[in-house]
Formats: sequence, C-alpha cells, structure tokens
Amino acid sequence: MPASGSRRISAALGRAARHFARRAGHAFAGLGLRMAAVLYSVFALAFGAEGWRSWRADHRQVELAHHAVNLTQARPRTEIELGLALLFAYFALSSWMRALRHI
Repeated sequence: MPASGSRRISAALGRAARHFARRAGHAFAGLGLRMAAVLYSVFALAFGAEGWRSWRADHRQVELAHHAVNLTQARPRTEIELGLALLFAYFALSSWMRALRHI
C-alpha cells in the first residue's frame, strides 16, 4: 500500500510542476514581449529625433541658399535615419499588440 500512495503524491507533484511551468512560461513570454516593445520604442524615438534634426538642418541649408524646399533634398543619411525610425516603430507596435493578445 505505501508504494501506491507515494505514486499518487509524485503524480500530483508532477502535474503541479507542469502547471506551474506552463503558467510561468506564459508570464515570462508576455514580459519578454513588453520588454522588446520598450526597447524598440527607445530605438524608434532615438532614430526619429536624430532624423528630424538632420532633416531640419538639411532644409535650413537649402532655405539659406534661396532654393525651393522639397523632400528630395535630404541627405541619404537623413533618409536612412527616418526609415529606421519607422521600422523600429513598426516593431514596437507589433510587439505591444502581440503582448496584449498574449494576456
């Protein structure tokens, strides 16, 4: 009889451990998505601020030279910074949306 009782206890402990691991894994996955979204948001803000600063500097130089101002007069570096800002903003938004669905 004692062997039967210890088997039931070990089976119950195994089920409890699997349940805990599943719930903890779910919680850590949601936390990881939120941390990734925050990190992507920081990158998006940094590239966006630097891109905006470069864009304004490019157009100030054009205005001083008395030329018509349009969007095609930006340096390639400015366009890359603004493009990376959009890309990281997309990553941040998609991570936030996945984290909200993960609840």
